[in-house]
Amino acid sequence: MGGQENMITRRGQLKASITRFSNYLQSQSVDSTEVKARREKIEESWAEYEQVQAAIEMEEGISLDVQNKYRMEFEDLYFKTIAAAEKIMIAAGSTVSQDESRNKNSDIDIPNACMNKALSTVKLSSLSVPEFTGNYQEWASFYDIFSALIDNNVSLTAIEKFFYLRESLSGEALSSIKCLETTSNNYTVAWQSLITRYNNERVLVQAHVKAIYSGGTTYD
Repeated sequence: MGGQENMITRRGQLKASITRFSNYLQSQSVDSTEVKARREKIEESWAEYEQVQAAIEMEEGISLDVQNKYRMEFEDLYFKTIAAAEKIMIAAGSTVSQDESRNKNSDIDIPNACMNKALSTVKLSSLSVPEFTGNYQEWASFYDIFSALIDNNVSLTAIEKFFYLRESLSGEALSSIKCLETTSNNYTVAWQSLITRYNNERVLVQAHVKAIYSGGTTYD
């Protein structure tokens, strides 16, 4: 039992380190350089957690239901924290690019520099994608917005797109990709899986007709 207790204690320490990072990201004194360093350390914690959790689940007398619940809670905390860190780093990178552009053009075209800053701010704020729960009636709108802002955004890496995707899903939609590890290669797998599942014309038509007859959709 000593080994099992040690592993459970270590797992708690790893979760606590992610919680501290999450709290730091919500503080008023966030530094993007420090965020990057802390995120790299947290990613190491994730790799260790995977090993520790797997070892715990192999122990005799362990309730798998309890462990699955803990795993889901841990993964949810980790992914949300990493996604929050990514957003801060992207915002910081955008600000640096704006400053460099403004410095290069400050003595020739100040109005354009100000315009570029405003447009960049609008673009950054628009990266907030509406949540998709798995409701077929919401799929078309979610698909169009996510495709335009995230999937077709060449400035984002595949892993960043995957973080945005997880952040934008909940309920049944999130559960459908829960089993996929968050890696660059799995982003395309996850996105295509959602398209295959929800871009079903027959089901979409049925959902639309049901909404009409249930009073969910009206026409002027």
